Amino acid sequence: MAFEFDIDYIAEEKGHITAYIAVVHDLTREQGCKVSELENESNFIGITVHSQAPGGRIAVRKGGIAWAKAACAIEIGEPLVLAPDGLVMPAVCIHEPRLNCIGFANTGANEKNGRLQVWISPHQRVS
Repeated sequence: MAFEFDIDYIAEEKGHITAYIAVVHDLTREQGCKVSELENESNFIGITVHSQAPGGRIAVRKGGIAWAKAACAIEIGEPLVLAPDGLVMPAVCIHEPRLNCIGFANTGANEKNGRLQVWISPHQRVS
């Protein structure tokens, strides 16, 4: 049995949010979320479990295992960080002193936009 923790948020007004996308806090509204736009963002809240039109309520998985979309090939067990457009990528691709990891690859992905399972476990790594 897998532990899963889903909470609903209000999708940003800019565009349609699809399933399997990593989202971050939308600081312009209470309980708002938006698609991650930058590498290694620090305000990760979870991964969407369904699609939603702008301004609608969307379920976001904050804990447990969730499907996500890869920014590149990813091996099982790699620590992951946010990539642009709500994708995830291996932490080894980022060369910064502090990494804002969102979790670990529970399965692998062979290419960009490939689906993989992510064990959500937000943590920081310092080099």
